[in-house]
Amino acid sequence: MKDVYAEQTYHLEKGPRNKSEATYDLEKIALAFLNESDHMITVFYNGRQELEVRIDDHTYNLTKILEHADFEHLEFADNTLDGYVAFLGRKTNRYRPHLDEEPEDNLNEQIQSAESTKTVEFIEKPTEKLTEEATEDLTEDLTEELIDDITEDLTELKYVELADLELDEVGVAENESGQKKDDFPTRKDFQSRDPEGIYDDLSYAEKLAVNIYTTPAYYHINAFLRTRGRSENLRKLPARELAQQVQETILVCCIAAQGLNKIDIQSLEGGDESVKLEKLNRFEKKSDMEAVFQERVNDVKRKRKEKKQEAFISSSLKDDINLSQYDTYVTIYQPFGKNPLGKRVELLADLKKEREVLFTPGTQLKFYGYRNKERHHYFAAIPVRSLEGAAESLRYSAKNIAIRDGLIILHEQLAQALGTYQRERKPAKTGFFSKIHFSSSKKILQKIDGLIDFLAVSNPLDQASYLKKLQEIKKLISEELIKASKINPSESNKQVQTVVLAMRDVNQYAEEQIQVANKRLSEGVEPSRLLADMKKLDKEVRARIEETTDAMANIQQIKAICADRYSDKVYYGNAALNRKILLDKEIADLLTPDTIALIFDEHQQLKKQGKLGRLSPEDSIAIKRDEQEKDTYISLADALLFGFKDGLNVIEHLPNNDKRYGPKEYDEQKKSFRENTGRIIENLLNASRLFGLNPNATKYQHQENDSSFLPLGRRFAQIEMVIGLIKRDGQGDELVFVPGFEAAHIRSQCVRGFRNICQIKEEAPNVYVVVEKGITSLNDLVSKFISDPTLLFDSSISHLLYDRVHFEACLEQDTIIRIEKNEYRLSDFFREVIKLCASSPDYYAAQEQFDLRMHVVEAHLQEKFPKQWKQGTALINKPPKNDVPNLLTM
Repeated sequence: MKDVYAEQTYHLEKGPRNKSEATYDLEKIALAFLNESDHMITVFYNGRQELEVRIDDHTYNLTKILEHADFEHLEFADNTLDGYVAFLGRKTNRYRPHLDEEPEDNLNEQIQSAESTKTVEFIEKPTEKLTEEATEDLTEDLTEELIDDITEDLTELKYVELADLELDEVGVAENESGQKKDDFPTRKDFQSRDPEGIYDDLSYAEKLAVNIYTTPAYYHINAFLRTRGRSENLRKLPARELAQQVQETILVCCIAAQGLNKIDIQSLEGGDESVKLEKLNRFEKKSDMEAVFQERVNDVKRKRKEKKQEAFISSSLKDDINLSQYDTYVTIYQPFGKNPLGKRVELLADLKKEREVLFTPGTQLKFYGYRNKERHHYFAAIPVRSLEGAAESLRYSAKNIAIRDGLIILHEQLAQALGTYQRERKPAKTGFFSKIHFSSSKKILQKIDGLIDFLAVSNPLDQASYLKKLQEIKKLISEELIKASKINPSESNKQVQTVVLAMRDVNQYAEEQIQVANKRLSEGVEPSRLLADMKKLDKEVRARIEETTDAMANIQQIKAICADRYSDKVYYGNAALNRKILLDKEIADLLTPDTIALIFDEHQQLKKQGKLGRLSPEDSIAIKRDEQEKDTYISLADALLFGFKDGLNVIEHLPNNDKRYGPKEYDEQKKSFRENTGRIIENLLNASRLFGLNPNATKYQHQENDSSFLPLGRRFAQIEMVIGLIKRDGQGDELVFVPGFEAAHIRSQCVRGFRNICQIKEEAPNVYVVVEKGITSLNDLVSKFISDPTLLFDSSISHLLYDRVHFEACLEQDTIIRIEKNEYRLSDFFREVIKLCASSPDYYAAQEQFDLRMHVVEAHLQEKFPKQWKQGTALINKPPKNDVPNLLTM
């Protein structure tokens, strides 16, 4: 039978999710709520009806935080959890934990007749099977109220609690007599429910929080999560009640989620190992969720990707229910095994008999099956973990939200001032109302509105677009302020002055943000792109530089410094020499904006003359590079351009094949980057303006390539695949080409570099045996290398084994390294290096170095071998097979 589960999930991008800024902020809010006596806390709605929490002097936009937080990443210390137990003891709390008491005889009967967890093989055409079995395998109702003001958001599931519902529901803490029980569960109560200690990993506080969700509190909790605190009922509450409701809801959500994340069981009764999937059910009423219903149908028809669910999702394993009230059935097929997404909580729940399975907020559901029959509708869904949507959680930025909140306040103040002015303005002496005052006010408010929306979803912030929007607002306001300054005093009044003051506040805020944006744009510029567009100076500009500055003299001094310090190409290589120039303090002093402009104008003149390939010492911008047989000369402009082309992170952190290099030299390099390279970049931006360029243009902004966001293991596998394709196409020698060296020489240098890590002897051509004592496995060898900074930064290793060209040569060649009875290639060595780098923070230095070096390799492969790069990335992203190593998801 075709494996439908694999078919529905093969495309999922797997790997670790970074903990988002929103998640950290949610933790801070929860901690402040628990320690409320230590803080000044205010809960309120901003001008956009978004819920905000001010803690001391910092304001958090809780609505935006809930939109982007990852509930699987929440983490609270034990002492924090103890505080939650004390918090629940307050008599004023609305949410109370509760365990329903079941008669002893009934419990014994349940234990003796306990049925196995209902599990099924995955159904190839689940909707047909669902239709056939609908009247046999339907479980109890888990529907919840659909909040009236969130139906427009179709990215989540929304369920409706029926007002006239008489059935017991998951989460309704009522016994047969209908009386609510208020007994507070003790630790012993939970132990009695769980004699086998299945939930012992959970703290008492976490058990209480999970339990609270299964009481009637679930209704308010999910309503809060789905509306992100913006429901109409919540907005109507007095400030004190609002604060309490938000406090209780946030705490139970966070601590219950942490508790659920600790539960790794699935079947309390065990199960047949051959069973692959567990069947869970939800029941709903279509008429109460028309919009969501249609969205699901469309998801199935168009084979859309999985969607994040904003609230907790309740489901059940029960199959005895009155079906007369429901016409929509959702079957969730959950993979059977350890640590599923849906966690069985029946022993922690208020009503144990409900056999509840609970999913944390943020769970992704993939709807893949739908069929209707005689007014009944059947859906099939799978819960998944995927990196799809992970980038969305990182779009939240506390800095951007703070700027946005400031704009919301200013927008509100300006709108109020304008509204008052419009209502109370008096006719001019002519008897007509003045039409010239603040005529652009509506457009200004619209522009501010647009900027507020832009800041809500822009992380990383597009500084060029942000700057443009700020400048548009400032221009409009400046025009209005000029007009206001000309208003006849007889027509000016308190309302006019209030509008003017509000506009001035917006104008000042915009100006401050423009300065910040300009600074960030300068920091975010890709210098090599800007340098590449410095084509030719205007004749008058060049004449001014030559006549009034020391630019030409500065160039001559730079040439002398390069000849003295940065000419040994044989040892360092061109790329390292170019980067070292950009770190030099004296060169940074000499590279003024005028000097940079003259260098690049001279470069264009030499190019026009056809001299760039045959420069001599007499040429104005020719700098010396020592070769094995004879000296050569390159353009200083090219040295600057290609030095920056590797990337700023590479200049700052990557060793440049220095003969002595360790932690001290590493820190000195970073300092040189900040102080010297930073000044060069600043002068470069000013130089670009002499060519009529706008350094703030989007085309010059730094943008990470897609590979930069992948795990190290996947990036390595991608590089290895591309190099394999290059070798297949007979371009191996071209890959490792270095002027003045044979390809075989470059490959042999890799072995020389390897010899500096451990003792080896040549057994046969291209076959070497590790003879060093204590190294009996590849892991031993790699651990020795990446755990010792002196080896990691040794120039005889870094230069000959894993600088750009040698790294590529290692992956391209077939040289054998034998350890004991096992044979490896150099590519195997590096694969193990990447694997261990990703396994522990103890290897951070190695992880950083290989991240940078792979960045350089990726850039080289994309530029020089675009065909193989495209083919390789496509192949590596195909559906994984059983023989693909786990390295790809590290």
